[in-house]
Amino acid sequence: MTQLHTTDDLLREFRENDEFRNAVRRLILTDELLNLPVLVESLQMQMQQMNGRMDGMESRMDSMETRMNDMQTQIDDLRTEMTARLDAVDARLDALEARMDDMQTQIDNLRVDMNNRMDDMQTQITGLRDSVNNMGGKLLEATLANALRPLLAREFNVRRVYAVWPKSTFVHASYADTFDSEISDAAEDGKITEDDEDRLELTDLIVRSRRKSDRSTLWFTVEASGTISDYDIRRARHSADAIAKVYDEDTLPLVYGYRISDHNREIANALGVSVYLDATD
Repeated sequence: MTQLHTTDDLLREFRENDEFRNAVRRLILTDELLNLPVLVESLQMQMQQMNGRMDGMESRMDSMETRMNDMQTQIDDLRTEMTARLDAVDARLDALEARMDDMQTQIDNLRVDMNNRMDDMQTQITGLRDSVNNMGGKLLEATLANALRPLLAREFNVRRVYAVWPKSTFVHASYADTFDSEISDAAEDGKITEDDEDRLELTDLIVRSRRKSDRSTLWFTVEASGTISDYDIRRARHSADAIAKVYDEDTLPLVYGYRISDHNREIANALGVSVYLDATD
């Protein structure tokens, strides 16, 4: 073995003799320090691997960020498109609502116009019906005096049947004048009211007769109409009551016409008004 006497000998031996150098290292350094280069190399390799993975992750993140930016752009575009479409839909809805309001207004106006026209037509129909009834009533009135004479004589066992009102060609003028004067006197004396007097003046036919049984006077107040209404019935009743006040004699109210409803016939029965229908209708 080589003798080592000086420091230079020691250093030369350390540099040239691997076995000596390793023995010195093991003597001076611990195993951890000796293995440090290997550990560092391992760490470097791990760092390289981590750097590679980080580069991959960064690349993926860049790709994801790019995709997210694209998606955000698409979302913004979709939002813009949807906003525009919603605005267009809102505008169409507003237009439809306006049209519906206008159509509703037209419907309301048509309904009002239709109702007005229906009311006008009903008024015309009512007027036409009244005209027909009046014409029928006038026709009845024109033949009433002669037509009722045999009817009253037969139904009520009376004679000397003659009309005293109204003033017309089928009523003797002297009878009408006398009756008119007596009614006026009764009104002045307070036996009847002005309303009673007016009612008698408007009565279609007032007939005087004499009962065969006791020769007492029996009056008839007659209202004639094509279609007998409750108004006709009440007028005949009113006229009869007024005649009874004037003369204090029996008076019977009658209605004469072509037709009468069951309801109005019940009213006539309740008010004691006789109903006679002309068979020629």
